[in-house]
Amino acid sequence: MEVMPAHTLENIKFNSFEFALHPTTTRRIFKNHTKSLRMVDFRDTLDMTSKSILTILELCEALEVFKKHLDPNSGDLFMALRDAVSATWVCKRIRHLELTIGIPEAHQAPYYARHDEIPLVLSDDEQRLFTKLEKFYTQIGDLTELEYLDLRVIENSHNGEDNEDDNANDASVTLPLSSIDSYLYDDGTLDCLLPGLLSLPNNNTGKPGFLHLLSGWTKLKELRDRYV
Repeated sequence: MEVMPAHTLENIKFNSFEFALHPTTTRRIFKNHTKSLRMVDFRDTLDMTSKSILTILELCEALEVFKKHLDPNSGDLFMALRDAVSATWVCKRIRHLELTIGIPEAHQAPYYARHDEIPLVLSDDEQRLFTKLEKFYTQIGDLTELEYLDLRVIENSHNGEDNEDDNANDASVTLPLSSIDSYLYDDGTLDCLLPGLLSLPNNNTGKPGFLHLLSGWTKLKELRDRYV
């Protein structure tokens, strides 16, 4: 990729890619094709870090298809929520997006299950989470060319949300099966609910909602995963 003429590569598909893709490496090999690269598809890649995923999304302005789900059998990381909102994605042309996002592990019953608590009182951790989620939902809501979205989420206690050490954030992690709402996809991917994405805010009950941030998705044809 580095020796090819600049802005000529259009499609990349990595299957069983065994080389570490850290942010500096990713930036170096992708920067010469940011105006031409239209498809990036990662399957069974090893050592693909959260910040490497961010690097591609914030550099590749011509990107139309991006596929990267967590592979629990490799050294891959999901994309940490903190990283997902730390820079603006330039890939506004993207039509097809498959991505796994890591959010902080919950230490109490989820807000949508606390039916007797009206109005709902969010904990400090929940307020911090929803502040980040609002930024993330704004980020993906700006992808107005989207036609297909498969957005999965995992809860993890070591996803870099409270760790400012970049190296720690890029380290491999063990995924705890801790959420009562979690289950495994057939391919082994850990999944849980993505909170508030398809709900409107309710001032009477205090429940958060961010559906209004997705009003630009006029071309969306297929939405996959579990949302509340």
